Amino acid sequence: MLIKSSFLLSKSGFELASKPAGRPFGMRNLNLLVVSSPYPIVNYGGVFVKDQVNSMKGEFSSINVVAPMSYFPKFLFAVDRFRDYTRFSSFPVDYSFGNVNVYFAKHMPLPTLKVFSKIRVFQSSAAVNRLVRHLRIRFNLVHSHFLLPEGYIGASLKEEYHVPFVVTAHGGDIYSQPFVDNWWREKTKYVLVKADCVITTSMRNSGIIEEQFGIDKKKIRVIGNGFDPDSFFPICRRTARQALGLPLEGRIVLSVGNLLKIKGHRYLIEAMKEICSKFNDVSCVIIGEGYEKAALKARIVEFDLEARIRLIGGVSHDRIPLWLNSSDVFVLPSLDEGFPTVVAEALGCGRPVVASAVGGVPEAILDEGLGILVPPRDVDRLAAGITSALTRGWDESRIAEYARDKYTWKKMASKVLKVYSEVLTGFE
Repeated sequence: MLIKSSFLLSKSGFELASKPAGRPFGMRNLNLLVVSSPYPIVNYGGVFVKDQVNSMKGEFSSINVVAPMSYFPKFLFAVDRFRDYTRFSSFPVDYSFGNVNVYFAKHMPLPTLKVFSKIRVFQSSAAVNRLVRHLRIRFNLVHSHFLLPEGYIGASLKEEYHVPFVVTAHGGDIYSQPFVDNWWREKTKYVLVKADCVITTSMRNSGIIEEQFGIDKKKIRVIGNGFDPDSFFPICRRTARQALGLPLEGRIVLSVGNLLKIKGHRYLIEAMKEICSKFNDVSCVIIGEGYEKAALKARIVEFDLEARIRLIGGVSHDRIPLWLNSSDVFVLPSLDEGFPTVVAEALGCGRPVVASAVGGVPEAILDEGLGILVPPRDVDRLAAGITSALTRGWDESRIAEYARDKYTWKKMASKVLKVYSEVLTGFE
């Protein structure tokens, strides 16, 4: 007989309560556990996961989010050489919003060498399991974002507590990380096999999961990332620039993304060298932080473009709508992607997108009325695409309407909730 399982808190810890399939749980009586390392400390980092959680919180009794994170004793933060091993200068504090509780599962950091990356998978899993037991967190379903370590954690929770498990493969965790060596491939396959459903953000990723790991297509769902239409919507370009203290005249090319090699910013800088030689009124703003920052600055200086290209560092997510609306064109020169949330956000603000035709990007830019796709690493084609975008007319209202019709978090959440319903119904 099909059994529905729920963990109820008792004095001794967890007790397994069961109901026959003829008496299904209502979704709003259930508790969801989300595992995701990138998750905001209030408003910093991993915002796309929080946005999805926020859009579903009314459908559950509670949602508990656990984010494994490296931690140093406070006195060690004064030592410069330790700061590279952790994301923050002090350990984040747990917080709640509505019926969502966010917990940070701390573990000691390891040096950022590849040899230690495998140990981190088990280290993160142990930290989350300790926290779940210590706080006696109640959950009927686990959803992990990213395959390793989060998916491995979800798989272990499924085994220990006998609850259904959903995992989302977002990008590099499926098209890059599994192919580093056999260990990563085996652990990735373990997670994919253990999951009751695998969500991924693009058809390209779905093909990899099916073809490279032998996962049944019926077990895979393609659900892209979304955007919040209450935050990302068209406003007057002049108004946005005034709010940011930007010049009201001239055209702005904007790019948003971590300063990593895979994001391809060096190709944008090289393309801007050609564009700036043709147009006197075009400038470029790149938002983001990362290890490539020094190299990109050096490239800008080499091309004598300090007055035309600005690296402004990280910007809080609630300011990104202003930056998008201040721009004339949004550019994503990535070498690979899953489904970049910022593309949906740019479209939501009515901005045309010039982007590399990688990952799930072509699935979003379906026609030339939305943007221009170019090959990755091709500076000439990128420059030509940006030039074309800057000199043609765009129906910004139509772009924004397309985004609202297809990519709001509410629409994406309804698809995720359908997955939850399916796995809860079918779980034995």
